[in-house]
Amino acid sequence: MSEVIPIFSTPLLINHLEISDDLKQYVREIDYEPVHIGNGDWSVDKNILNGERFKDIKECVLDSVRQLSKGVYLVHDDIEFVISTSWILRHRYGHHTVMHNHTGSLFSGVLYIDIEEGGGDIVFHNERAMGSSHAYHHVSLPFRHVEYNSFNTPHYTVPPRTGMLLTFSSGVSHSVRPNINDVERYSLSFNVLPKQMLNIKEIIV
Repeated sequence: MSEVIPIFSTPLLINHLEISDDLKQYVREIDYEPVHIGNGDWSVDKNILNGERFKDIKECVLDSVRQLSKGVYLVHDDIEFVISTSWILRHRYGHHTVMHNHTGSLFSGVLYIDIEEGGGDIVFHNERAMGSSHAYHHVSLPFRHVEYNSFNTPHYTVPPRTGMLLTFSSGVSHSVRPNINDVERYSLSFNVLPKQMLNIKEIIV
């Protein structure tokens, strides 16, 4: 008898929050600077979740991390997690984010503060998938799959909605497709570490 075992699964946790009109207006008024990957702008403040306006959201983010770490990865209860960096990302028409991951971090995530349909899907890339160009040094393999499943799919796409909160392992590569409408798109990204690891000096976002 044969058996197929999914030896390395990759969880993506999805929650939903209420976003106030006041917060949507606030993120439009803060200071931004150009990002260093892809295009678009990110907030000058790289610890935005420490602000008083984000107090409740910060706790929701930490709760999502606890759900993922303790409920899925079964991390021991004595580990305390802290947000090491957090920022607002603004995408105007045509702006996108190239494929990357978040080194120097354990968990990462994104909260969509204000996004319209067509504002740019987030795409998670399976670099180990059979037939993935990343797994084969960008060489196109000479076959096609009858259909995609969790073993062979090269990517997984999530169409974001305002209030959607995604939490995932920082090592998972992801990208953001271009914003194809004229409405600015605002999201909040964050990195999380165990408190004991905060002495790590280099955090690349």
